[in-house]
Amino acid sequence: MPSVKWDKLPAGWSEAKGGPMRVANFSIKSADGKQGAELAVLPIPESAGLSEISLVTMWRQQLGLGEATQEELDKITQPMEAGGAKGKLYDISSGADATGNRILVGVVPNKGWMWFFKLSGRNDIVEAQRDAFAGFVKDIEFVPPKPRAPMASAPAAPTPRTSVGRPDWKTPSHWEDLGAGMMQIAKYKADGDSGATEISVSQLGGAAGGIAPNVNRWRGQLGLSSVGSGEAEALAKPIDIPSGDGTVVDLKGESKSMLVIMVKQGGSTWFFKSMGTTAAVERERSAFVEFVKSVQYN
Repeated sequence: MPSVKWDKLPAGWSEAKGGPMRVANFSIKSADGKQGAELAVLPIPESAGLSEISLVTMWRQQLGLGEATQEELDKITQPMEAGGAKGKLYDISSGADATGNRILVGVVPNKGWMWFFKLSGRNDIVEAQRDAFAGFVKDIEFVPPKPRAPMASAPAAPTPRTSVGRPDWKTPSHWEDLGAGMMQIAKYKADGDSGATEISVSQLGGAAGGIAPNVNRWRGQLGLSSVGSGEAEALAKPIDIPSGDGTVVDLKGESKSMLVIMVKQGGSTWFFKSMGTTAAVERERSAFVEFVKSVQYN
Protein backbone atom coordinates (compact mmCIF):
# COMPACT_ATOMS: atom_id res chain seq x y z
CA MET A 1 0.00 0.00 0.00
CA PRO A 2 1.39 3.43 -0.90
CA SER A 3 1.32 6.30 1.58
CA VAL A 4 1.85 10.05 1.80
CA LYS A 5 4.02 12.38 3.85
CA TRP A 6 3.93 16.10 4.60
CA ASP A 7 6.05 18.78 6.26
CA LYS A 8 3.48 20.41 8.55
CA LEU A 9 -0.26 20.63 9.11
CA PRO A 10 -2.36 23.78 8.76
CA ALA A 11 -3.47 25.54 11.94
CA GLY A 12 -6.30 23.71 13.73
CA TRP A 13 -5.53 20.37 12.06
CA SER A 14 -4.45 17.26 13.96
CA GLU A 15 -3.84 13.65 13.00
CA ALA A 16 -6.67 11.30 13.93
CA LYS A 17 -7.26 7.57 13.87
CA GLY A 18 -8.50 6.46 10.49
CA GLY A 19 -10.09 3.38 8.97
CA PRO A 20 -8.32 0.42 7.35
CA MET A 21 -8.48 1.93 3.84
CA ARG A 22 -7.09 5.30 4.88
CA VAL A 23 -3.39 6.10 4.87
CA ALA A 24 -4.00 9.41 6.68
CA ASN A 25 -6.85 11.01 8.58
CA PHE A 26 -7.08 14.51 10.06
CA SER A 27 -9.46 16.21 12.46
CA ILE A 28 -10.06 19.89 11.76
CA LYS A 29 -11.36 22.30 14.39
CA SER A 30 -13.66 25.24 13.74
CA ALA A 31 -12.93 28.78 14.93
CA ASP A 32 -14.62 28.05 18.28
CA GLY A 33 -12.29 25.12 18.94
CA LYS A 34 -14.79 22.36 18.22
CA GLN A 35 -14.30 19.64 15.62
CA GLY A 36 -15.95 20.84 12.46
CA ALA A 37 -14.53 18.77 9.61
CA GLU A 38 -12.25 15.87 8.74
CA LEU A 39 -9.91 15.04 5.89
CA ALA A 40 -9.46 11.43 4.82
CA VAL A 41 -6.72 10.31 2.43
CA LEU A 42 -7.06 6.94 0.70
CA PRO A 43 -5.59 5.28 -2.40
CA ILE A 44 -7.49 2.90 -4.67
CA PRO A 45 -5.79 0.95 -7.52
CA GLU A 46 -6.59 2.49 -10.88
CA SER A 47 -7.39 -1.04 -12.07
CA ALA A 48 -10.55 -0.91 -9.94
CA GLY A 49 -12.13 0.98 -12.85
CA LEU A 50 -14.34 3.29 -10.78
CA SER A 51 -16.41 5.62 -12.93
CA GLU A 52 -16.51 9.33 -12.24
CA ILE A 53 -20.29 9.56 -12.19
CA SER A 54 -20.70 6.60 -9.82
CA LEU A 55 -18.22 8.13 -7.37
CA VAL A 56 -19.93 11.51 -7.40
CA THR A 57 -23.30 9.79 -6.98
CA MET A 58 -21.93 7.97 -3.91
CA TRP A 59 -20.74 11.24 -2.35
CA ARG A 60 -24.03 12.95 -3.17
CA GLN A 61 -25.94 10.13 -1.50
CA GLN A 62 -23.83 10.59 1.61
CA LEU A 63 -25.39 14.07 1.81
CA GLY A 64 -28.90 12.82 1.12
CA LEU A 65 -28.83 13.95 -2.54
CA GLY A 66 -29.89 12.06 -5.66
CA GLU A 67 -27.85 10.52 -8.46
CA ALA A 68 -25.33 12.66 -10.30
CA THR A 69 -25.85 13.73 -13.91
CA GLN A 70 -23.25 14.85 -16.45
CA GLU A 71 -24.63 18.38 -16.21
CA GLU A 72 -24.14 18.28 -12.44
CA LEU A 73 -20.58 17.00 -12.86
CA ASP A 74 -19.73 19.94 -15.13
CA LYS A 75 -20.97 22.38 -12.50
CA ILE A 76 -19.08 20.98 -9.51
CA THR A 77 -15.75 19.95 -11.10
CA GLN A 78 -12.58 22.01 -11.30
CA PRO A 79 -8.87 21.20 -11.76
CA MET A 80 -6.55 20.63 -8.80
CA GLU A 81 -3.02 19.48 -8.02
CA ALA A 82 -1.61 17.10 -5.41
CA GLY A 83 2.02 16.10 -4.99
CA GLY A 84 2.91 17.35 -8.45
CA ALA A 85 0.13 15.35 -10.15
CA LYS A 86 -2.93 16.84 -11.85
CA GLY A 87 -6.46 15.82 -10.92
CA LYS A 88 -10.01 16.99 -10.33
CA LEU A 89 -11.78 18.58 -7.38
CA TYR A 90 -15.48 17.92 -6.75
CA ASP A 91 -17.48 20.34 -4.58
CA ILE A 92 -20.75 18.85 -3.27
CA SER A 93 -23.10 20.57 -0.82
CA SER A 94 -26.46 19.63 0.70
CA GLY A 95 -27.55 23.28 0.93
CA ALA A 96 -26.45 26.88 0.78
CA ASP A 97 -26.88 27.65 4.49
CA ALA A 98 -23.88 27.55 6.86
CA THR A 99 -25.12 24.53 8.81
CA GLY A 100 -25.60 22.31 5.76
CA ASN A 101 -23.08 19.57 5.02
CA ARG A 102 -20.42 19.74 2.35
CA ILE A 103 -17.84 17.46 0.77
CA LEU A 104 -14.76 18.52 -1.18
CA VAL A 105 -13.06 15.56 -2.86
CA GLY A 106 -9.80 15.77 -4.76
CA VAL A 107 -9.18 12.81 -7.08
CA VAL A 108 -5.64 12.52 -8.42
CA PRO A 109 -4.05 9.63 -10.39
CA ASN A 110 -0.42 8.80 -9.58
CA LYS A 111 1.64 5.79 -10.68
CA GLY A 112 -1.16 3.23 -10.87
CA TRP A 113 -3.16 4.56 -7.91
CA MET A 114 -6.18 6.83 -7.74
CA TRP A 115 -5.81 9.09 -4.70
CA PHE A 116 -8.81 10.49 -2.87
CA PHE A 117 -8.53 13.53 -0.59
CA LYS A 118 -11.95 13.92 1.00
CA LEU A 119 -12.72 16.97 3.16
CA SER A 120 -16.16 16.72 4.78
CA GLY A 121 -18.04 18.66 7.41
CA ARG A 122 -20.27 21.64 7.98
CA ASN A 123 -20.66 24.01 5.03
CA ASP A 124 -19.11 27.08 6.63
CA ILE A 125 -16.15 25.19 8.10
CA VAL A 126 -15.31 23.38 4.85
CA GLU A 127 -15.46 26.72 3.02
CA ALA A 128 -13.16 28.33 5.62
CA GLN A 129 -10.67 25.46 5.14
CA ARG A 130 -10.72 25.47 1.33
CA ASP A 131 -7.43 27.35 0.87
CA ALA A 132 -5.66 25.37 3.62
CA PHE A 133 -6.92 22.14 2.05
CA ALA A 134 -5.71 23.14 -1.43
CA GLY A 135 -2.27 24.17 -0.14
CA PHE A 136 -1.80 21.06 2.00
CA VAL A 137 -2.79 18.66 -0.77
CA LYS A 138 -0.64 20.47 -3.35
CA ASP A 139 2.50 20.12 -1.18
CA ILE A 140 1.91 16.51 -0.11
CA GLU A 141 4.40 13.86 -1.24
CA PHE A 142 3.36 10.46 -2.54
CA VAL A 143 5.31 7.51 -1.12
CA PRO A 144 5.30 4.33 -3.28
CA PRO A 145 4.49 0.97 -1.69
CA LYS A 146 7.37 -1.04 -0.31
CA PRO A 147 8.57 -3.91 -2.55
CA ARG A 148 7.23 -7.28 -1.56
CA ALA A 149 9.66 -9.68 0.06
CA PRO A 150 10.54 -12.66 -2.18
CA MET A 151 8.48 -15.77 -1.55
CA ALA A 152 10.09 -18.75 0.13
CA SER A 153 10.48 -21.92 -1.93
CA ALA A 154 7.67 -23.53 0.05
CA PRO A 155 4.85 -21.03 0.60
CA ALA A 156 3.48 -20.79 4.09
CA ALA A 157 0.07 -22.17 4.86
CA PRO A 158 -2.70 -19.66 4.12
CA THR A 159 -3.85 -17.51 7.04
CA PRO A 160 -7.28 -16.03 7.61
CA ARG A 161 -7.83 -12.83 5.62
CA THR A 162 -7.58 -9.74 7.79
CA SER A 163 -7.54 -5.99 7.27
CA VAL A 164 -5.38 -3.48 9.09
CA GLY A 165 -7.42 -2.16 12.00
CA ARG A 166 -10.20 -4.68 11.44
CA PRO A 167 -11.88 -5.75 14.71
CA ASP A 168 -12.49 -9.30 15.79
CA TRP A 169 -16.07 -10.59 15.47
CA LYS A 170 -18.09 -13.79 15.29
CA THR A 171 -19.58 -14.40 11.87
CA PRO A 172 -22.68 -16.63 11.55
CA SER A 173 -21.63 -19.89 9.91
CA HIS A 174 -24.22 -19.62 7.11
CA TRP A 175 -23.01 -16.23 5.89
CA GLU A 176 -20.89 -16.21 2.73
CA ASP A 177 -17.76 -14.05 2.97
CA LEU A 178 -17.58 -11.75 -0.09
CA GLY A 179 -14.36 -10.00 0.97
CA ALA A 180 -13.84 -6.27 1.39
CA GLY A 181 -15.55 -3.85 -0.98
CA MET A 182 -15.24 -0.25 -2.08
CA MET A 183 -15.24 1.79 1.16
CA GLN A 184 -16.13 -1.40 3.04
CA ILE A 185 -14.02 -3.33 5.54
CA ALA A 186 -16.02 -6.54 5.07
CA LYS A 187 -19.02 -7.84 3.16
CA TYR A 188 -21.17 -10.96 3.60
CA LYS A 189 -24.18 -12.54 1.92
CA ALA A 190 -26.91 -14.47 3.71
CA ASP A 191 -29.10 -16.49 1.33
CA GLY A 192 -32.18 -18.60 1.94
CA ASP A 193 -35.65 -19.58 0.74
CA SER A 194 -36.94 -16.04 1.30
CA GLY A 195 -34.15 -14.40 -0.69
CA ALA A 196 -30.81 -12.86 0.15
CA THR A 197 -29.50 -9.94 2.15
CA GLU A 198 -26.04 -8.41 1.94
CA ILE A 199 -24.27 -7.40 5.15
CA SER A 200 -21.52 -4.78 4.99
CA VAL A 201 -19.18 -3.21 7.54
CA SER A 202 -17.63 0.24 7.10
CA GLN A 203 -15.98 2.89 9.26
CA LEU A 204 -15.99 6.67 8.95
CA GLY A 205 -14.37 9.33 11.09
CA GLY A 206 -16.29 11.47 13.57
CA ALA A 207 -20.06 11.60 13.25
CA ALA A 208 -19.81 10.60 9.55
CA GLY A 209 -22.02 13.46 8.37
CA GLY A 210 -24.75 13.09 10.99
CA ILE A 211 -27.95 11.04 11.28
CA ALA A 212 -30.21 12.87 8.81
CA PRO A 213 -27.92 12.80 5.72
CA ASN A 214 -27.19 9.10 6.26
CA VAL A 215 -30.85 8.18 6.79
CA ASN A 216 -31.86 10.03 3.62
CA ARG A 217 -29.03 8.40 1.66
CA TRP A 218 -30.28 4.97 2.77
CA ARG A 219 -33.88 5.91 1.98
CA GLY A 220 -32.73 6.86 -1.52
CA GLN A 221 -31.14 3.42 -1.94
CA LEU A 222 -34.55 1.89 -1.21
CA GLY A 223 -36.39 4.24 -3.58
CA LEU A 224 -37.90 6.22 -0.71
CA SER A 225 -38.17 10.00 -0.66
CA SER A 226 -36.09 12.17 1.65
CA VAL A 227 -37.50 13.36 4.96
CA GLY A 228 -36.77 16.33 7.20
CA SER A 229 -34.04 16.28 9.82
CA GLY A 230 -36.48 15.79 12.71
CA GLU A 231 -38.22 12.84 11.07
CA ALA A 232 -34.90 11.30 10.01
CA GLU A 233 -33.45 11.52 13.50
CA ALA A 234 -36.64 10.02 14.96
CA LEU A 235 -36.01 6.91 12.86
CA ALA A 236 -32.72 6.31 14.71
CA LYS A 237 -33.37 4.34 17.89
CA PRO A 238 -30.89 3.43 20.65
CA ILE A 239 -29.74 -0.18 20.82
CA ASP A 240 -27.76 -1.88 23.56
CA ILE A 241 -24.27 -2.68 22.24
CA PRO A 242 -21.71 -3.93 24.80
CA SER A 243 -18.71 -2.15 23.30
CA GLY A 244 -20.09 1.26 22.31
CA ASP A 245 -22.93 3.73 21.85
CA GLY A 246 -25.32 2.03 19.39
CA THR A 247 -28.11 3.35 17.17
CA VAL A 248 -30.35 1.30 14.89
CA VAL A 249 -32.27 2.45 11.81
CA ASP A 250 -34.93 0.14 10.33
CA LEU A 251 -36.15 1.06 6.83
CA LYS A 252 -38.60 -0.72 4.54
CA GLY A 253 -39.00 -0.02 0.83
CA GLU A 254 -41.46 -1.43 -1.69
CA SER A 255 -39.53 -4.67 -2.25
CA LYS A 256 -36.36 -4.31 -0.18
CA SER A 257 -35.53 -3.40 3.38
CA MET A 258 -32.49 -2.20 5.26
CA LEU A 259 -31.35 -2.58 8.84
CA VAL A 260 -28.42 -0.38 9.89
CA ILE A 261 -26.64 -0.31 13.24
CA MET A 262 -24.23 2.55 13.92
CA VAL A 263 -21.70 2.22 16.72
CA LYS A 264 -19.59 5.10 18.01
CA GLN A 265 -16.15 3.91 18.95
CA GLY A 266 -13.40 6.39 19.84
CA GLY A 267 -13.34 9.08 17.18
CA SER A 268 -15.10 6.96 14.56
CA THR A 269 -18.54 5.70 13.61
CA TRP A 270 -18.91 2.08 12.51
CA PHE A 271 -21.74 1.16 10.13
CA PHE A 272 -23.19 -2.35 9.98
CA LYS A 273 -25.78 -2.63 7.21
CA SER A 274 -28.07 -5.49 6.17
CA MET A 275 -29.89 -4.82 2.89
CA GLY A 276 -31.94 -7.23 0.81
CA THR A 277 -35.44 -8.58 0.36
CA THR A 278 -37.70 -7.62 3.25
CA ALA A 279 -38.16 -11.27 4.22
CA ALA A 280 -34.41 -11.96 4.16
CA VAL A 281 -33.53 -8.91 6.26
CA GLU A 282 -36.13 -9.98 8.82
CA ARG A 283 -34.95 -13.60 8.73
CA GLU A 284 -31.37 -12.51 9.49
CA ARG A 285 -32.28 -9.83 12.03
CA SER A 286 -31.33 -11.82 15.12
CA ALA A 287 -28.07 -13.14 13.61
CA PHE A 288 -27.19 -9.66 12.36
CA VAL A 289 -27.71 -8.03 15.78
CA GLU A 290 -25.67 -10.74 17.50
CA PHE A 291 -22.91 -10.25 14.92
CA VAL A 292 -22.72 -6.54 15.74
CA LYS A 293 -22.75 -7.24 19.47
CA SER A 294 -19.85 -9.69 19.07
CA VAL A 295 -17.45 -7.08 17.66
CA GLN A 296 -14.28 -6.54 19.71
CA TYR A 297 -12.73 -3.27 18.56
CA ASN A 298 -8.94 -3.01 18.38
